[in-house]
Amino acid sequence: MHVGTSDDDLKADIKGRAKSGMTENPDLLAQACAYALASHRANHGLVAHFRL
Repeated sequence: MHVGTSDDDLKADIKGRAKSGMTENPDLLAQACAYALASHRANHGLVAHFRL
């Protein structure tokens, strides 16, 4: 995923990559999405800061 990817697209990608055990555990899937979104937003900040 690149910095311009929307949050919804990122969530869909995480859900698509999830292993079967994760899809049966909605809390675990939500945590994976939250972590991915937090990292994604941090990358947005880095791109803006370094003008990449």
